[in-house]
Amino acid sequence: MRTIKIFAVLLVFSSVFFSCDKAQEAVNTYLNALSATVNGSAFTSTNTNAAKNPSNGATQLTIDGTASNGQRITVAINNYTGANGTFAVGSGAGKAICAFNAGTSSDVIATTGTVVITNIDNSQYTNGPVVSGTFSFTAGTYAVTNGNFSVFVAN
Repeated sequence: MRTIKIFAVLLVFSSVFFSCDKAQEAVNTYLNALSATVNGSAFTSTNTNAAKNPSNGATQLTIDGTASNGQRITVAINNYTGANGTFAVGSGAGKAICAFNAGTSSDVIATTGTVVITNIDNSQYTNGPVVSGTFSFTAGTYAVTNGNFSVFVAN
């Protein structure tokens, strides 16, 4: 009988210490990713963040990736509705704003390009989807091609 009691106590403690709320799990374990080619050279973000921010009464989805050399790519979608879609670079509702920073200067804003949200996966976590997509743009003398992202976006 004593063995059963000890086992029951261990079972309770292990379930308390090793269980993880899905919301916290998403924050702790999902590895956001952003990669691209910039003027023919590989860009891989070592620090990628995503957030939904209020902007003029709507929501802006912003994805920001910084490489180990300090270069940064920013992709934002104005009036983000949480749906798949293709967003041309421009200003205004339903447009994308993209930028490249060489790490030694200020952001260079894209004048042409496209961002495509290809998948919104709501099945992994309860507190937000994983959003995936592609992008390409031209910002000044920088041609950013073959862009891909996969990021957790908290609700």
